[in-house]
Parts: sequence; C-alpha cells; structure tokens
Amino acid sequence: MKLNSIQLTLLDGVDTKEFGYIRFLTVNDLLELNDEGYQQILSVYAQSIKTYDVEAEFKDFDLFFFEQLTGRRIVFTENDEYSLLDIFILSLTVIYQIGLQDIEVNHKNMTVSFTKDKKRIVINRYNYDYFCSVILQSCMIKKYEKEEETEYTTEEMKNRFEEFLKYARMAEEKKSNSLLKIVNIVMAQLKLYAHKEQLRAMTIFNLIYAYSMEMAEESYDINFQQYLAGADTKELDLEHWTKKALD
Repeated sequence: MKLNSIQLTLLDGVDTKEFGYIRFLTVNDLLELNDEGYQQILSVYAQSIKTYDVEAEFKDFDLFFFEQLTGRRIVFTENDEYSLLDIFILSLTVIYQIGLQDIEVNHKNMTVSFTKDKKRIVINRYNYDYFCSVILQSCMIKKYEKEEETEYTTEEMKNRFEEFLKYARMAEEKKSNSLLKIVNIVMAQLKLYAHKEQLRAMTIFNLIYAYSMEMAEESYDINFQQYLAGADTKELDLEHWTKKALD
C-alpha cells in the first residue's frame, strides 16, 4: 500500500479492509516503549528475507516462523530472550491497543490473529507485506538490504577493510540522533514545552518531518549567513530549505 504525503501528514492512521484501522505510532508510544524498545519493534518490520541465505519461495513473514521452517534460530535480542515473532506480537499490542492475551498464534497454519472492534484480523504470509508497508512508511524506515560481498586480493586487505567498517559504524552511531533526542529538539524549536500533550500525540512521521524541516532551515540559514559574509558560493549550498526538507 502506497500512502501519500497528505495521508501521512494529516491522519493518525489508515482504515483498511483487511486489517481494520492501522494506527500510526506516536511520540507517546516511543516514550512508553523507550528508544531501545521502539527500535526493536521497527527493526522487525525492516527485516527482509533477502538478507538471509534461503530459498526464493520464502517471504518476509516466514521469518517469524523461521526456526519451525528451517531449523535455524534467528538471534534477535542480545540475551536471546525474545524472537522476531515475540517482538512482532508486541508491536501489534501497541498499534491496536490490545493485550498480549488477545493475540493468537497458529504455528500449523503460520498465522497471527486477533479481534479489534468486533473485526477478526488475520495476518499471514500472503497479506503481511501490505500491513508491513504501512508501518514502514508511517515511521519513515526501509527494509534492510543485503550487503554486497567485497572481493579482497589478500587476507590483510580484508582485515583492514573490516576494521575500517567497524570504526565507520561506531562513528555513525555516535553522531546519529536517537528519536528521544529528536523529541527534545522539536519540542524546543516549536516551543511546545507548555503543550507536551500536543507533542506526545504527534505521529512519528510528523516528528521526523518537523525535525527534518528544522535541520534543513538551520543549515540554509548558516549557508546564507556565510554567503552574506562573502564566502565562495561554490562551497555553499544555497538551495532553499523548503525544497529539500526531507532529503
């Protein structure tokens, strides 16, 4: 399902025939789950069967029953306490505001089902992609992609490249903002300290959109001030921030 920008910006969720009302995750959900729990939920939807060495007929949904199908267990959490299926079920309790006891898992038919507002909802390998696409779009994330294997001429080159990748990932993690940090930035920029309920009700899409707008505007202002001070225009990005707020 392809959602347009109007739906993502102005709606709190989408009404679907097969899955009922899919509520978009909000800042309040983020605060209740904490940043780590929220990221775990999103990483479930970002999982792609393409990143695993399996036969082509498998679908992304099959990862929830991966051990049953292949005999191979996917280690998802650090202490191996929760499986992908466990986190997926947890996500459904958040999205649909239901209890864990309301969700049924049928391992034989490989389905996850529950009732919401008198509607029976069944998620399986044939309709999961549709449901997953709504979550991915509303939270501005993408499916994981399989990294292309790099060919090395020597073992030394391989070790050096892997060491480089390790430090590159560490640097990326250090400079990246968590969503909770983004909440604080947006709250300050939009002066929402006196209206915290308004901020808590924001969807994650609107939170990230507001943050990207603020960062784009700030970057433009800095470049424009440098331009006024006589800096070389070839070194400056003077494209107006409204044209690339979500880049």
